[in-house]
Amino acid sequence: MTSQDPTAQLVQVPTGTGESRWPMALAVLGGMAVSTLLTLFVVPSAYALIDDVTSWNEDRQRRGQGLGAGLGEAWSTLRHRGAHMRTRDASESS
Repeated sequence: MTSQDPTAQLVQVPTGTGESRWPMALAVLGGMAVSTLLTLFVVPSAYALIDDVTSWNEDRQRRGQGLGAGLGEAWSTLRHRGAHMRTRDASESS
């Protein structure tokens, strides 16, 4: 709601007679669009990722395992999955 009002008002500027103001209006509209997308998608995704990593680390600490061994295990699992996906994709495309 906060970004809708300025956006609606600024849309009129490039279409109006004041041609000297349209670059500033477009810059403000672009900034509003980017900040809205960051607020709606990037920030919640980053929060969810950090929450997952934190809970994963807490689970490992409860089991008495160190973080270094866990990261090595997770990295090798990801590498194995990536290699498996590449070989599967190559076999499907042939």
